[in-house]
Amino acid sequence: MTAIILLMEEGALTRVVESKDDWRVALMTKVSEWTQSNESLLLPVIAQSETSVLEILDEVKVDDLPHFYIFNPTASKAAAYPDKLDLKENYSPELIIAWANAQKLTFELEALTNSKARLDARLEKLEKEGSKADDLRKYLENEYPEQLSGLTDSIKTAEAEYEQIKAKVSENNEFVADLD
Repeated sequence: MTAIILLMEEGALTRVVESKDDWRVALMTKVSEWTQSNESLLLPVIAQSETSVLEILDEVKVDDLPHFYIFNPTASKAAAYPDKLDLKENYSPELIIAWANAQKLTFELEALTNSKARLDARLEKLEKEGSKADDLRKYLENEYPEQLSGLTDSIKTAEAEYEQIKAKVSENNEFVADLD
């Protein structure tokens, strides 16, 4: 499971609970609702900039908080949302989900390409030992390129969807209209 994290500055959650007025938390609530109704493998998390979180998200700049991040625990990879959370008019739950899905696929592509190097080394070792490696060779020659191509196409589609949603949000943002 991959986490979508809204990371807030130290003490921010207490202020948000008391005031009940933070559009970023409302946005994350909508993201959470979407993940539940769509059986998504994305896990929404709201956290403060505590040491344990900062150790996981090594690219966090406290001056940029609050900010969205995505974290894949299997790959120990994190990425920051590309834009600063400044104006609520620029964001919607669909936009955050689209970005997270594209980033999740990018993590998967990195994992697939990293596994290729290990599998190539394994194939070379097996061949040097005189062991049969037909299944591995078949995978590397046939299935791996298909997986790579499919994942690359999926990333392009996800990135295009993100850009379409971003353009739509700039024209008509239903999330902000519902807040007001």
